Amino acid sequence: ELGDELLTAVRKDGFTLAHVAASRGCVRVLHWVCAGAAAIGDVLTQHAGGDTIAHIAARNSQEKVLRWIASTPELGVPFLSAVRDDGYASAHQAAARGHVDVLRWLFETNKLGAGFVTRQDCNGETIAHIAARH
Repeated sequence: ELGDELLTAVRKDGFTLAHVAASRGCVRVLHWVCAGAAAIGDVLTQHAGGDTIAHIAARNSQEKVLRWIASTPELGVPFLSAVRDDGYASAHQAAARGHVDVLRWLFETNKLGAGFVTRQDCNGETIAHIAARH
């Protein structure tokens, strides 16, 4: 039994096991983390930059992770719509990397829609501003 220590270990950059799994699209690992004792706390942890696993998944074009988040009752749409301290949402992350398919999925996701993909960060930038810059 490896326990909570393995599930909640944080790298120097603030990434947890869940952040690493989200960046690589490892839904099976996310399921495993959620089955652990401190699972949801680990999954909900924002790393030092303020990114949740939804931000990381969107940045890395991991739509299957975003779908998993949406379908996980403890996470769901409220978790998908979380923003960092600077106002960046997962849509901003996808726009910065040119992941149009992820943006389309976020736009079409029930209860997110146009308001989510057009939201502004703390500097007033929408995903269009960010996409134009990158």
